[in-house]
Amino acid sequence: MKFYISGNSNLPVINHLSIDEQMLFASELQVMINSGISVLEALEVIVKNSPSLKVRKMCADLEQKIKGGMSFSEAVSIYEKVFGDVFIGLCVSGEQSGKLALTLERMVDILKKLKSLKEKLIQASIYPAILTVIIIVLYFLFGLFVFPKFAQAFQIDKIGGIAGFITDSCRFVAGHWVLNSAVLILLASWIKFIWEKSLLKGFFDSFVLKIPVIRDFARYSNLASFFAILGVAYDAGVPILYALELSQKSIFNKKIKSEAVLVRALVERGKPLSEAFSLSQFVPDTYNIMVATGEKSGTLGKMFAEVSQSIDKKIETVMEVLAKMFEPAMILAIGIFVAIMVVSFFQMYAQMAVSLF
Repeated sequence: MKFYISGNSNLPVINHLSIDEQMLFASELQVMINSGISVLEALEVIVKNSPSLKVRKMCADLEQKIKGGMSFSEAVSIYEKVFGDVFIGLCVSGEQSGKLALTLERMVDILKKLKSLKEKLIQASIYPAILTVIIIVLYFLFGLFVFPKFAQAFQIDKIGGIAGFITDSCRFVAGHWVLNSAVLILLASWIKFIWEKSLLKGFFDSFVLKIPVIRDFARYSNLASFFAILGVAYDAGVPILYALELSQKSIFNKKIKSEAVLVRALVERGKPLSEAFSLSQFVPDTYNIMVATGEKSGTLGKMFAEVSQSIDKKIETVMEVLAKMFEPAMILAIGIFVAIMVVSFFQMYAQMAVSLF
């Protein structure tokens, strides 16, 4: 567990909480505030009873800071690295509007959605990951043992063709695994740095939105977080411009985020939200009609919630399609691998036949 010492406090400031721990903190605090207990008393109860050591330590630090004169939002802002600026911004707005309990309750729902999405992604990637590992193991098995034994048995002096490439590459990796590992780590770090600092991520994000099915997942997953946060901010009484600013921070695709930035700019110029969505092509027409209806009827908060729920269902449908797409893709990959091995053996048989004459 990593932590650092803050300010004049002798208590450690936690710099990481898992999604489960964030949900635990927000839900425990929400329940007690909603029942009429003050924030300070709620933190004292959590310090004594929370099953998470890190949550207890964080709440003890928050309790000390509030006793020292800070408001809850000022104290929790120190944990921006833990919760993110969206969570902190909503807590600040919720406390100022007197709707902190409602804001925390809705944030728990958002965290649950985020956790569910991550779990679905992990489940969808397990099958491809296992098959990829099997292919890699078989590659090294053939390169280090099968092909060399075959060559030795049939007295082939130098393995050529595809089999030779496989054998040489496997021997190189096995013989320099420490150097290769260091190079891979450095390369991964360099790629990550370049990815975030250059135009590569923007190009990739735009390219993803051109691929069928995958573009649907990318757009709906970004819209899900956007509308969930927008709904929470709106219910907490946050001004629409600041609500849009908080919401766009949850978007990870640069192309979609640029559309969200345009939405905010258009609203700032006086355009209705639905018109801004339409001009920026940020949301599908169906959801834009719902937003327009909410604006006309004065039920915009309710419409944000309904749009968010509808998007969640879309994500489930897209995930099912993606899972079905993985199966033929992996079967094709296995087929290509088997074909390469078969061609390699035929090339070695040809070498053997040539050596006999």
